[in-house]
Order: sequence, then structure tokens, then C-alpha cells
Amino acid sequence: MTAILTEKAKDRIAAALIRCGGVLVILTVVAIVANIGMEALPLLGGASAHRLDDVTAQDPPLLVGTDPRQEGPWILGGDGVISFETLPDREPLKPFNEPVSLVTADIEIHDLITLLDDQGRIAVGKVRLRDHWENGQRHTTARWRPSADILQLDPQTPWNGATANSDSDGNLMVLAWSPSQAPVLFFWDGEIESWEPQALGLSNPITTGAVAMELGAIAVVDAYHGLKTFTRDRTDQWTERLMDGFPEAISRVRFLIGGGTLVAAGLDGSVTVGFSVPHVSVTNTGSKTLKIAGFTIDPGETAILPDDEIGSRLASVPSAKLESAPAVMTAIRTLPGV
Repeated sequence: MTAILTEKAKDRIAAALIRCGGVLVILTVVAIVANIGMEALPLLGGASAHRLDDVTAQDPPLLVGTDPRQEGPWILGGDGVISFETLPDREPLKPFNEPVSLVTADIEIHDLITLLDDQGRIAVGKVRLRDHWENGQRHTTARWRPSADILQLDPQTPWNGATANSDSDGNLMVLAWSPSQAPVLFFWDGEIESWEPQALGLSNPITTGAVAMELGAIAVVDAYHGLKTFTRDRTDQWTERLMDGFPEAISRVRFLIGGGTLVAAGLDGSVTVGFSVPHVSVTNTGSKTLKIAGFTIDPGETAILPDDEIGSRLASVPSAKLESAPAVMTAIRTLPGV
């Protein structure tokens, strides 16, 4: 029987198919990369702002927010009611279960809201939206999701500020302040669902404050606009942390990224960003001067140095005694006011 295709012809056809397959794979990869690039291209451009909606209210709102899809803004009024002015079918939310007279309100970067009324009550929670489908149409309902029971402070004290934050275990920390007394700190234990007071160690009033995510740090601004930060150890004791490079007069403060980053606004309009920088204690036990990373340590002296690479570089030096030291909140950059 005569063969229709010779072995040489078969090899040529196979090679052609392999080449075609390779070209198709390359084209597919190029198409995928091009699609990803087109999707990511807007992220590489400059940020822009656009009008989402116009919200009208009888009185100036204390807070304004929106849902993740930015389909409907909500406003928090001085009566403690969260309403959706542009979506009248959504029922207003009442964190205190009734209209109240709010003193102030605060919102964290992950949408945790803290409300303080004139009776010394604090409500902490979030606005939660839920979708459901009916006859092929999506309907969204809103509800107030409390993160803890309402905290009752001394109703005779003129409280004028409060803020809160949470950790991944469902615990909360609330910091409240008044012009007439030292601030108070309360911890909500999510496991036993109760509030517990904690001692911060401050005896004078403050003007504002912030609680870090994961509840490991607190920052306060005193009546003289001085900034102080505190860290919590494993025994729930608070220790004041050293500060370096921050302006002397601060008006507002906020933690970012779990408490390792601090942003402080100065009275002059400047903005300072600082990081928690690890430090190490180095004691020169030898008879010669130690020189490292621009620092000089004479025999018998101890220096507290930023532990970027110093600890590893001195680990093999017999005359260097290394011990851990508290981290220092160090200003990295200050943007001048405009």
C-alpha cells in the first residue's frame, strides 16, 4: 500500500502545526497582558475627583459617607440619625434607637463610626448595606451594626470628644476627653461583651486623640498642643513612647496602618508623617571607641540607636553589649502648610 504522505511531509506538517500553536499562545498572552494593562492604566494616572451627588440637609451634618459602590451617600445629623437623602426608600438609622443631641462624631479609615451625645453616651458601629433581589431587580437595605454596647460615661462631665478603633478579634478601644478633666479610656472585650476602664496615666485634659488599629497605640494632643503617644504591653499597661522630629504645636492626629504610622497636623497647616522606628541599646564594654553608622560610643558609654542594621552589624563585636530598647515615633517627612 502506497503511503499518502511521506515521513518528510509529516515532519513538515507537524512543524507547521507547532509553529501555529506557538503563535496562538503568544497572541493569547499578549492579549491578556494588553487587557490587564488597559484595566490598570487609570490607576497609573493622577487622582481625580468628581461630583457624586448633591445632598441637602436642614442643618450642617456631622458626618457624610457613602456605600462601597458610591450609589447613595448618607449623612449624620446632629440628632444622631443617619439618613439617605437621595434614596428616600431607605429607612433612617438610629444608633441610639431614638433621636438624641450629638456633641461630636468621628469616623475611622475603615468606616468605624463613634458618636457622643450630650448625656455622655457613646455608640460605636458601622453602616452596613445588604443587597437582595426581587423580580430581577436589586434592592439595597441599610442597617446600623453596633460594634459594642452603648458606653455610658459620667453624664455630669462636659465631654466634647471621643474616638475609637478595633482589632481583628472584635475588641474595641474608646478614648473620650473633656476640657475639665483627664481623658478616659475604655476597652470593650468582644469575648465577654463588656466595657472595662483602663488607666492611661494622664492627669491633665487633652484636646484630641486617636486610637490605632489593633489597639496597640494611642496618641493625644494636650491643652498646650503638645503631642504624646503611648504603647500598650502584654499586661495592658500603657507606656509613653519617645517622639523625635515632630512639630511642637499640633492640632490633629491620626494613626494609619495599624499604629506604625502617625500623621499629625500642625497649627501652622503643616502635615507630618512619622513611623515607629525600632531602637537598640548599645553599651561599649571595651577599651576602644566604637564607631558605626556615623555614631561614636566611647568606652563605658551606652547609646540608644535606631536598629536598622546596627544590631546585626554589632552582633559579632565582643565589646558591644546589645539590649532591646523601646521604639521611637520618628518624623520622616513634614509637608509645609499652604
